[in-house]
Amino acid sequence: MENNIVELENKQENIDKLKAAHHLYSIVGYISIASFFLCVIVPIFISVLRNFVDYQGIVLHVIVGYSLIAVVLGIVFDFYAEKNKTLAAKIQQLFDCNILELEWNKYICGQRPSLEDINHNTGRLSNVPFVNWYDRAISSLSKSEATIICFRTNLAYDMDLRTTFVKIIDIVAFIVAISIIMMGFVQNEGIRDIVVFVIVPIIPMIKWFVAIRKQNVADIKKCISLKERIDDKLEKLSNGDEVYHKHELNQIQDGIFEHRKVAFKIPDFIYNYMRERLEGDTHLTVTQIIERYCQ
Repeated sequence: MENNIVELENKQENIDKLKAAHHLYSIVGYISIASFFLCVIVPIFISVLRNFVDYQGIVLHVIVGYSLIAVVLGIVFDFYAEKNKTLAAKIQQLFDCNILELEWNKYICGQRPSLEDINHNTGRLSNVPFVNWYDRAISSLSKSEATIICFRTNLAYDMDLRTTFVKIIDIVAFIVAISIIMMGFVQNEGIRDIVVFVIVPIIPMIKWFVAIRKQNVADIKKCISLKERIDDKLEKLSNGDEVYHKHELNQIQDGIFEHRKVAFKIPDFIYNYMRERLEGDTHLTVTQIIERYCQ
């Protein structure tokens, strides 16, 4: 099969798919930021506020009210995040199926996104960040070889982002939690006040950090599992064995879709900060893989 991945990925109709998926993922990112403020910033504000209010009963009512609001808004945020993330994953799956010429699995992916789903979300984004989505170095390979390298770069890119993000939230969680708890002890408050005005307000924060960390660790493990499957086949390729049958390529692509559909959305500012370095690493990795396995 002719390797026309680079040609297909730069067609406007496929660039529009990437733009729409990016827009939807950005919405999920904004929801995550709102959740961060709800579960982290507000507890900090409450903890500080009590130092400026004489009547602690007011703070207690604020804590109770905030807890109820946090529960309700958390449910709403999760609903809209899941809705937009699923559509984004479908659109990105459609992009990959189109340019890699793989089958759309309706039993796993559901109905294909409509033209309206794509056109409504392209917005006014520039084409520039989405041109040459997959490294042009793959153009010299067979379609099968190029496809598995596309899979591998997707997974390695995602793993690197998530590994960095987990380190960041570990540091932030530790600093914030220790700061709030120490604030209570430094003021020589009793155990009851510490529990009511310090521990209780930071429970949503602790829950948020634990949930986000747990999900990202699970996402990384999923990426590692898929990447190891690809690496095993690349080793066989270097020994002259066939790379993949078409059904195996479809299975891996479906696995990537299932990962994208549930994976936590890394905030855009982290992605933008790391993008240049990651793209440089990706180009180097693709070049090394081609030299090692595909010559």
